[in-house]
Amino acid sequence: MKKTILKHLHRPLGLPAFLAPSGLLLAGTLHTVKKRVKFRPSCNYNLGDSDQLDWNKLFGVCFGIRGIHRNSLRFGWRYNTDKGCIELCTIVYREDDEPQRVYREDVALNQWGDFELSYRVEPYYIGYDFRINGRTVHSGIIPAPGALCYFGCGLYFGGNRRAPKTMTVDICKA
Repeated sequence: MKKTILKHLHRPLGLPAFLAPSGLLLAGTLHTVKKRVKFRPSCNYNLGDSDQLDWNKLFGVCFGIRGIHRNSLRFGWRYNTDKGCIELCTIVYREDDEPQRVYREDVALNQWGDFELSYRVEPYYIGYDFRINGRTVHSGIIPAPGALCYFGCGLYFGGNRRAPKTMTVDICKA
């Protein structure tokens, strides 16, 4: 499915991302979100300042209703003007801590990649694994958020800046 972020916006138009996936956090359950992704050539952008280093969001999940900056797991991306490619990272928010971003991989524009986020709910924590093209790139745990629900997080441009031009990413269920 083609997702397009129009110039001067943060998100693509359409149904809100929080609708899928969504559900209840029940202890002893394993959840997996798999996406096949291609960054089209329109995703090359140059902001001309330090905001170029800000991470955009690809997809992920948020635990509870206190907001995506409390307890969430997401894949991030940005365009590297020097290398001419997309840089990928994982983004983990734990309560009120600063987000943990782990840089892992560069991908070429117009190339398909397989992304997978798995998380297992335990009584006192949530364990997670991020995979890119079948390879685990980041694993860890976050404290159980005390919430009973989870929601999807979708494609988002920014940081503090809106999209400088129209950009398209192909994202489909794997």
